[in-house]
This record gives sequence, C-alpha cells and structure tokens, in this order.
Amino acid sequence: MWGWQARLSPCFRLCPCLGGWDGADQAFSSVRDTDVTLWGVSRWPCARLGEDVEELKAALERGRLEAARPLLALERELAAAAAAGGASAEELVRRQSKVEALYELLRDQVLGVLRRPLEAAPERLRQALAVVAEQEREDRQAAAAAAAGPGTSALATTRPRCWLQLWRRGVAEAAEERMGGRPAEGAEVPESLFLHMGRTMKEDLEAVVERLKPLFPAEFCVVAAYAESYHQHFAAHVAATAQFELCERDTYMLLVWVQNLYP
Repeated sequence: MWGWQARLSPCFRLCPCLGGWDGADQAFSSVRDTDVTLWGVSRWPCARLGEDVEELKAALERGRLEAARPLLALERELAAAAAAGGASAEELVRRQSKVEALYELLRDQVLGVLRRPLEAAPERLRQALAVVAEQEREDRQAAAAAAAGPGTSALATTRPRCWLQLWRRGVAEAAEERMGGRPAEGAEVPESLFLHMGRTMKEDLEAVVERLKPLFPAEFCVVAAYAESYHQHFAAHVAATAQFELCERDTYMLLVWVQNLYP
C-alpha cells in the first residue's frame, strides 16, 4: 500500500465509482478517524501534507489514474478544514494551490487518454472515464451546496471543473484534425476533399459505435458528440465552398457524397 493510501481519511470510501485498487476498501476501513486528516485539524503534523502531495504528484506523473481518489479526498478535507476554522487564510491558500497543481496533472493525464480513446487500453480508458464522471458528480454537488447558501471561505472557487465539457472540446478538435487532413491521393479539389471527408467520417463514426459506445457511460453521449463534431466541420467546409460556383462534376460528387457516404 502506498503511504498516501494508508494515511488518507476514510471519507473517500464514499466514492465507490472509481475503483482501481484491489482490496482498497478493506484496507482503508482499518484507518481510524482519530488518526487522519492532512490539514492539521487533528494529530497529524502539517509536514505530512507535503509528503502526500509529493507522492501523489509522482503517481500522477507516472500516469496512475487511481490517484484521483485520494486527490479528491484531499480536496474534501481541505474544504472541511476551511469550514471548521483554526487554519489561517494564508495556510489554506497554500494548501489549495498544492491540490490544484495535482488536479492539473490529473486533468492532463485523463484528457490525454480520452483524446485518442481508440489507442488506449480498455481498462485505462474506463479509468479515465470514471474520473471524469466522478468530477462531474462533484461539480453538481458543489453547485447544489452553493445554491443552498454560499458561505464565507478563504478558499478560491475551483468548481465546476467542467471536465466533460473539456472532453467534448477535445472531440471537436480531433474531428477537425481528422477531417481537415490532406487526401491520401489526388489534388486538393472539391471532389477529392469531399471523398476524403466522407470516408473519414464514415470510418471514424463506425469505430465510435462499435468500439467506444460499449465502454463510455451513457451520460457522455459519445456517438452524438462525435457525430455533431464531424458534422459541424463538414458543414463549415460546405458553407465555405458554396461561396464559389461549383462545376457540374463537383456538384454531382457532392450529391453522391450525401447519398452514399454521409452517415
């Protein structure tokens, strides 16, 4: 067991959705409430925070996505410490900056996996998706708490993190990259460009339906996200092309494209 696994508060056992450690729940159940908290509220020394942050940083730099659970626990414990009082505003801000630096590492790792999901191992892809799903739930809980009555805190507002929105933005960028590539053969004329975009869209969306849809949670609407992004890129290209008069052959090719290739 890693040091930060043994020392973290059992509060993150309330996040069952992320998985990733064999026997983790049993291991954490042995940690006593009186012996934990990394923020100096109880008997743990403040120096322990630095140790845990460094261990989590090293884990995230190695791509260990299971570090998302203890990181979420750190964030929750920080919020609890701020609500309880006893720590100075400067100390809380310092601790929050460390947590946010870890979240940046985690975000880059997760979105890196989701940027090219077909190249990721299925289990790693599931891990990345689970992290995003958990962050979305945490965003909703934070929004509900803020709506119930905003409190006073020295902590900066860091939620919503909107990782699902960042994933959708990555899908749009990937679609633009795929659809905007040069045709493998032929000159860059409307005919060859339409054929390239049609084949690319058809092949990619078939792969999304066959290989990604079974792995993605329903709330991601993965097929719709990809289809919309590819459609928007094609629509923008057609709109630009329509500014010029198409020859008869190009018009015919566009009609054939819509009839035979457009999903």
